[in-house]
Amino acid sequence: MIPIPRIPRIAFAAAVIALLALLAGPIWNGRDQALLGDSYDDGIYLASAKALAQGQGYRVPTMPGQPWAVKYPPLYPLYLSLAWRMQPQLEKALPVASMLQAALLPLFIALLLLTFRQMRFRWPKSFLLTAMMLVALEMTLLGVTLFSDLLFLSFLFASILLMERAVARGSAALAVAAGVIAAAAYLTRTAGLPLLVAAPIYCALRKRPRLGAVFLACALPAAVAWHVWSFTHASAASAGYIHEYLQVIRANGFLPTVVTQLGALSGAVATDTITGSTEALGGLPLQHIFLIAAIAGFIRLGRRRRWPLLFLFTALYVPMLLCWWYHNLPRLILPVWPPLVAGIATEAEHFGRLCAKAMARKWPRAAMAPRWALVAVALLVVFVNARAAWTFVAENVAVRRAQRPQNEIAYRWIRENAEAGDVLLAWKDGLTSLHTGVPASRALFSTLMPRSKDEKALAAPLNSVPAPYQRGLLVLISSDLDGGDARARVNTLRKLGDRVPSARLEYASDAALIYSVPLRPAGVQQAAARP
Repeated sequence: MIPIPRIPRIAFAAAVIALLALLAGPIWNGRDQALLGDSYDDGIYLASAKALAQGQGYRVPTMPGQPWAVKYPPLYPLYLSLAWRMQPQLEKALPVASMLQAALLPLFIALLLLTFRQMRFRWPKSFLLTAMMLVALEMTLLGVTLFSDLLFLSFLFASILLMERAVARGSAALAVAAGVIAAAAYLTRTAGLPLLVAAPIYCALRKRPRLGAVFLACALPAAVAWHVWSFTHASAASAGYIHEYLQVIRANGFLPTVVTQLGALSGAVATDTITGSTEALGGLPLQHIFLIAAIAGFIRLGRRRRWPLLFLFTALYVPMLLCWWYHNLPRLILPVWPPLVAGIATEAEHFGRLCAKAMARKWPRAAMAPRWALVAVALLVVFVNARAAWTFVAENVAVRRAQRPQNEIAYRWIRENAEAGDVLLAWKDGLTSLHTGVPASRALFSTLMPRSKDEKALAAPLNSVPAPYQRGLLVLISSDLDGGDARARVNTLRKLGDRVPSARLEYASDAALIYSVPLRPAGVQQAAARP
């Protein structure tokens, strides 16, 4: 490890503040969590946090039967539970949860800057690369929405930085600290698995195998404990990642999944580099240039730096992504985005040097032009991506806020008319249950509604709910659909709802429809509406 050059504290603090300013607009716009439920995870995190705050244990209280939580590790919900402890009511807890999420950003930015400095980049380049990562749309959204990624990334980068310093100094104490923080990373997201393999390999390559053993001794017990908990507390209503993975792979096949993920990876690298680049290319395969540059630069940097720990982690993490089934890779590649974006920058610099050499022969005074042109392009990318992120968050938050009053009317009807044995069949199950107090299930919703092949693989038969539940309330809200106006979306939902066997319309408005569906009769449990 190369020691990190000393940085004036005032300059470092000013850099962090300037980088925070890039995210200030989206964070302020999303302070009331208007986007809650647009992605599945945040609703479950918030619900599990509520259970922890109320002393119910690590459960998913919004699901039928309140099963134990076995899919997402507990550390982030434990952190979010602070919001519920301070404000037990949902409307008041959401701004507090937003503040807790935003509070992670300064630490994350500082660690990200140190990560780039660890790659032996100078201060200005580290600042620029950090800015480029922060304004990637998915990265910006992590500061706005309640996802565990920010906390995980902070633990991940801290553990890697400490482990590299432990190896450089031969310090067992630092290796212990790195292992404990790696355990925290794993208990935040199991995506930290490659680190448990990469760290011992890194120590072996640096002739420090004892430190690798110390690291594993501190990190591995927590990982094992989580999987023992997950295995022993799993149920039909709440299964872990491995069960989900096997269900989807059984439906799609392993090789087709890998091929699909290769294309998704290429698109993710292009999207995180320049927001909207894949759409702007109009289907042309030019997006692969970003992936090729990232890989080439990654290998070039890795060889120069003698394969630092973060690079070994990346070499293990990316193949794991290719085998995974979830296709939102712009977010999932963020743990390895620092070496990938550094690889793109390295290849761009290499190209710039070639141009400079060619120009120096004829126009010596213009030899620096390619370098400054690359800096200008990087700054332009930061501006374009930041503007796109601010616009995206502002527009979507405005839409969700406008939809709230009509959605609240539907929620109020559920609160007033739902019976003790009812279950909500809802796409945004966590959000719907938090607003109504009635258990909800996306898996049951996917059984009845036309969904993608992946989502159908994760559907559950209607009679899989615990015995006390006898009736389902199929909740169809127009805001769950994209495109068209609210009336057109409701008409589409009505056609789908009317085709569900034994379904009876109980509530209708300009924004929502609610059907009652018996859960037990034969013939209904396997029925599914077709497009």
